[in-house]
Amino acid sequence: MPQKSRIELLRLVELYLNGTATAQERQILEEYYELFDEAWEVTEDLDNTQLHALGLEMKDEINRKLKPKQKETLPLHRYFRVAAMIIMLMGVIWLVRIYSVKENTQQAVETAVPAAKEQVNRFFTLSDGTKVVLRGNSQLKISDDFNQAKRIVTLIGEAYFDVAHNPDSPFIIYTGRVKTTVLGTAFNIKAWPGQKDIIVSVSRGKVRVEDQNKLIAVLTPEKQVTYNTETLVGGEQQVAPTAATAWLQQEVTFDEMTFKDLAALLSKRHGTQIHFLNPELENCRFTGIFSGTETLEESMHTLSLTSNTRYKILADKVLIDGEKCI
Repeated sequence: MPQKSRIELLRLVELYLNGTATAQERQILEEYYELFDEAWEVTEDLDNTQLHALGLEMKDEINRKLKPKQKETLPLHRYFRVAAMIIMLMGVIWLVRIYSVKENTQQAVETAVPAAKEQVNRFFTLSDGTKVVLRGNSQLKISDDFNQAKRIVTLIGEAYFDVAHNPDSPFIIYTGRVKTTVLGTAFNIKAWPGQKDIIVSVSRGKVRVEDQNKLIAVLTPEKQVTYNTETLVGGEQQVAPTAATAWLQQEVTFDEMTFKDLAALLSKRHGTQIHFLNPELENCRFTGIFSGTETLEESMHTLSLTSNTRYKILADKVLIDGEKCI
């Protein structure tokens, strides 16, 4: 039964049981029963305890609501017919209430990527292929039905998104009262707790930024909007390609850093363990800079080429091996 019809039927049932249903409404319920002879079988979804409690409630309702005021006997077949109808109606009530509770619960369920205990940027890939770099002390909440009709996340803090293109499923980021919608692009959002300004900067593609039902800006590459959540005023400006994302490279710029320290950094960044099968490799040193948006595979590939080492990425760890560094 469609949800709208269930709600209407529930309304009629409640009117029926509290004695305020009109003659026409009572007739509608009677006709509903006549049209659906097997509708009472909906109660098969109830367990024995619920059926027992429902039976007691029905008995009271039948005696209180349907017993004739005059002393006349209600025919046995009529009694069972009424009882069957009430079982069916109470079953519908139960189903509608369970459906509503389940629907509300699903909407509230989220998977959270909590803020790290220390200042470290984290890289991860969402189920749709979107790459995210979450700045230290930031938090990302992912809706339980992510990558279905829509892709919805909630950001607290700052993050860089490289969104996988999917024209049939918009990617939506909520930051307080501001909503940012994209189909496939790369951009940065800064929305720290207690910060009045929310800043959205686009590196590639197109982004729509809204405050509830109000359009703030439509951004294209190298454009940025700063929106004040108190004055509700936004300003758009041109920005250098790397200006808003400079923080991405802060921790991946290294000068004579040992492989051991670099591995520890990548371990925290990607949430995995990195082990050296040859301990001597821990002392290899590196000087360079990453863009800050590399996957673990891309980072390890670059390091292996420049150090004459080998690596293997497993489900929960990375193994590094080799004879010696170049």
